[in-house]
Amino acid sequence: MNNILPLLLALFISFNQIYGNNVTTPTTTGPGTTTTEMYTSIDETLPDLTDMAEMPMCIFEYDAILEPSEGIDINICGYKNNKQVLVDITFDLPLDRWVSVGFILPGAFQEDNPMANVYSFLMYPGIRGVEERYNISDNGDEGIKLEKTTKTVEDKYEGGIRMLTLQRNSSISFDGLSIDYKQYFEEYFNFTKFSQCDEEIKIVYAFAKKENSPFSDGYGGNTGVITAKLTSRDDKKCEELIDGDIRNTPLSIICIVIMSIIAILFN
Repeated sequence: MNNILPLLLALFISFNQIYGNNVTTPTTTGPGTTTTEMYTSIDETLPDLTDMAEMPMCIFEYDAILEPSEGIDINICGYKNNKQVLVDITFDLPLDRWVSVGFILPGAFQEDNPMANVYSFLMYPGIRGVEERYNISDNGDEGIKLEKTTKTVEDKYEGGIRMLTLQRNSSISFDGLSIDYKQYFEEYFNFTKFSQCDEEIKIVYAFAKKENSPFSDGYGGNTGVITAKLTSRDDKKCEELIDGDIRNTPLSIICIVIMSIIAILFN
């Protein structure tokens, strides 16, 4: 009997640490900036575009700096729109260089040929929207220009940075492609394969060797690859959503375990 009180006290402390302190600071969800205020474009031929009714609530999200020296950032926000899952992909880009950002699953990635088999967005300075491409190799080949499946929902300038948000279905429908592009159906990246905290993808990026140079001039050594994991899932940081963590155990199961221990000790 004398051993029961210390045991109960230990259980109470553990219980309080698990549930009493499980409070997270609210984070801003959705891609891009937190305002839809229009800014004056530094390029009068490309006025700002804001076609976002409201910021979506992300069911999965990834956020990272790809290239600090050029201010190239990315945010991927997956969210539900009726029965569809859409992704908003927001980029911070330099004003005077083309940038290519691509996506590939780790199993298809080639260390010695990182651009090969990559579905990518090619973004030019001063031109609205993007080109979607399937890169065949890393030898300077421009690859295959795919049918456009994205919508530009925001394209504006702030503080010398271009902020571009693209919207796309998380997965592409075969029937949604025109007949000339159905043969490339499998070349489009399926973002539903990047919607859980334990899933990884490779993000491959490149940018122009110098200001205002055409895509045909290549990228030289201006390229990189990162292994990406989700930042958050259902508005919770993935680092807090550890498989098997006791915080994911239902409260009712915790109570049953505690009551069972007490019953054994009293018998």
